[in-house]
Amino acid sequence: MDIAQNIALFQELLQCGNHILFWHMDAGGSLLSSNCLDDAAREVFDSAFSLFGIRERMLAEGRVHGHPVILGTSFGLVYGVAMEKEGGATRSYYVVGPVFLAAHDPQRIGQALEPLEEVAGLSWKHHFLKRLAQIPNLQYLIFTRYLLMLHYCLTGEHLAVSDIHVRRKDSPSMSFPQEDESSHDRYHVYQTEREMLNAVRSGNLDYKRALNNSMMSSNGVPVKSSDPMEAARVSNIVFCTLVTRAAMEGGLSPEQAYALGDYYIQACVQAKNVEDLSSISRSMYDDFIRRVHRLRTGPSYSPEIRRCCDAMLRHPEQKYTAEKLSALVGYSPYYLSRKFRSETGRSISDYLSFVRIDRAKQLLLNPDLPVQDISDALGFSTRSYFSMVFHQLTGETPSQYRDRLLGSHS
Repeated sequence: MDIAQNIALFQELLQCGNHILFWHMDAGGSLLSSNCLDDAAREVFDSAFSLFGIRERMLAEGRVHGHPVILGTSFGLVYGVAMEKEGGATRSYYVVGPVFLAAHDPQRIGQALEPLEEVAGLSWKHHFLKRLAQIPNLQYLIFTRYLLMLHYCLTGEHLAVSDIHVRRKDSPSMSFPQEDESSHDRYHVYQTEREMLNAVRSGNLDYKRALNNSMMSSNGVPVKSSDPMEAARVSNIVFCTLVTRAAMEGGLSPEQAYALGDYYIQACVQAKNVEDLSSISRSMYDDFIRRVHRLRTGPSYSPEIRRCCDAMLRHPEQKYTAEKLSALVGYSPYYLSRKFRSETGRSISDYLSFVRIDRAKQLLLNPDLPVQDISDALGFSTRSYFSMVFHQLTGETPSQYRDRLLGSHS
């Protein structure tokens, strides 16, 4: 069994959705390698592994058994650990995480970390909280599947979810006042689903992040049924209905939208298994988005101008100029500029600003995403310039726009 080759494949599969951190540690818990994107992040998350007591508990688990284990903190952060054994002793540890399995509140996490300030310092706490946005939310079912796959890659052994040991840390030194999480969790699901539907309304071809966020944070419409297939069927039909309405709000005609929606609902009714339903759902979502996209980018655009528009819609964070786009379509910069304005009614720079602000409106619906981060993600040179362009196109600043839509929840 080639463990190194199996682990390499597992890491590739792990990144098919969100960027999930993956760690390899030796028998003593010292870090050997990780897939952190930069050294600063690696240092922050590796120190958190020790400060939260996860490393010590991992070593203790490794001394008594070899099955995968989920180790959690009192504020919802969890890690999955699988062990490579040799002669009954743990040779090395492979860790997936950290991730959140439910919605989280950065402010409450900050309060929970206050006891660590004396040990780690305020600077470490600041850097950790700043990187909370890099930690994905996963469904428990998805997280446990990753862990079972990792164990199989190491041992060739098939386990069930019930074989995973689950350990949660309830430390009085790292806790915060308890509250009913149901409304907070529901609101988080609402936020991710709204982001997903906004991708339909805007015809945003770069929709995979919104779709992954929704899938990772929600199991779909809660249907009380003893038949998993029936529950999945109802959930997919409701999803199709919501996407149909969002597409009409994006400009798709009711005749076309309803006809298309009816087709996919009928496909859900005829589906034979959950895998078919999942495939239908993804195809439906992509189909509606592409139809709205074609409508919004202009059905009369030439192929060359449409290609330029698509490039800016897919990657609005990049700095597009006539020179850069002309290389894409084979025109001279001067001819492309004239043709682009003639067909779209906007200059290239104005169209890029329109696309960026349209994307910013979607990102602002996430109350946990700082305005500065949105400005940086969309390629604006400064936050003040981002605010100025946003105000010019909407009549509001980004903060005013967010407060107007989310004021009751922010």
